[in-house]
Amino acid sequence: MHTNPTEKRFWYYVLPSMLTMVLSGFYVIVDGFFIGQATGDIGLGAINLAWPITAVMQATGIGVGIGGSVLFSMYQGAQDAEEARAARGNTLVLLVLLAAFMIVFFSFTSDFILRLFGARGALFDAAHSYIRVVIFGTLFQTLGCGLTPIIKNSGRTISAMLIMISGLFTNIVLDALFIIVFPWGLAGAAAATATAQGVVAVLSLVLILRDRKIPFSFSELQPQARKMIRILKIGFSPFGVSLAPSIVIIFANWQCLAYGQEIAVAAYSVLSYVSATFLALLQGIGDGVQPIISYLHGAGEAKKVEHVRFRAVRLAVLLGTAFFLISIPTTSFFSGLFGVSDAAAVMAKSGLILTAVAYPFAGLVRCSISYFYATGDTKLSTCFTYLDPLVFTPVFLFLLPIFFDVEGIWSVLAAVQITMSLLILGVFFGRRKKSKKI
Repeated sequence: MHTNPTEKRFWYYVLPSMLTMVLSGFYVIVDGFFIGQATGDIGLGAINLAWPITAVMQATGIGVGIGGSVLFSMYQGAQDAEEARAARGNTLVLLVLLAAFMIVFFSFTSDFILRLFGARGALFDAAHSYIRVVIFGTLFQTLGCGLTPIIKNSGRTISAMLIMISGLFTNIVLDALFIIVFPWGLAGAAAATATAQGVVAVLSLVLILRDRKIPFSFSELQPQARKMIRILKIGFSPFGVSLAPSIVIIFANWQCLAYGQEIAVAAYSVLSYVSATFLALLQGIGDGVQPIISYLHGAGEAKKVEHVRFRAVRLAVLLGTAFFLISIPTTSFFSGLFGVSDAAAVMAKSGLILTAVAYPFAGLVRCSISYFYATGDTKLSTCFTYLDPLVFTPVFLFLLPIFFDVEGIWSVLAAVQITMSLLILGVFFGRRKKSKKI
């Protein structure tokens, strides 16, 4: 970062980051819109079932990219350009290696995974045609998601945003071409997304190679085991934050099929698309302040770190409350946007309101987790990241539908985020008490 990022630069980092996160989430929403109009419930259900595999690729890129960029910013704060350069280079190496591994792994396991998720018959055939193309473009998915955090932490937040806009524009044009003009269906949607991520990856790589403040050198690509391990440790939390919604989708799809069959899966896909947009904006606040917090933490500015954290959490909670209020009068619009059947649209209406209750609490949770990994507190960041998809969500998904049927599934996000918020507030109050005693 070429200038000291203090809280005065809060909006410079936060606003582009929020927009960048929303744009990255729009890829699947654009696919869903075109597929919903062309194929209806089966197409939307297929993407929803196959999405967790795509999400692993993107989450890997995000996790490694943020892990490396946190180190990058810390070393810049400590005025150590050589170590910052090494962190950047090892991030690039890790992204390529992990992409290669995922191509091989998912090529052999994707059909089994789709069946495990509940895909059968026409739903399996549609999901299969989508995911085979996605696997082919794994490198683009991983690099497209993994390189933008490095660019943002280099102080070029506007450039990162413009790159995402170019990728989204490419995705929209190619979706229209591959799905509407050429009736390639789900395979066309996957090809459009992979190509768009390829555009993002290439443009991001060009910016990194032409960095004038910390010039790129091929020597920084020399693997350093300790550096890679540290990147992975820090990145394990943002990987989980990115992947958690998809883990939730897996469990939710099982329950939707059990309590409402394919119609409930289609309705849940609408909820997923809409909530993903709002949650991405909230995550963008946490990601936006991460470079500032990491830099200040590396420079030993503890009071400024706390001030930036407070501003971020306050903004996220207020914005989450606004999203909740916006959701109430717009349920009919969103439920009809993706071309689902009338029965699925009716289901989605109540689900959109119940899901929206989670937004204010999700703002607190996501900013707090970003704060933990931005300061290198991998234990707390990892703990709170994985409590959501691996503990609280499965428990609530099992219990709530027993009492409230399908609406119990829609209520899970709010129940989980409220529980997580209480735990996180407990951690911060405990720290405050401890610091006062000292």
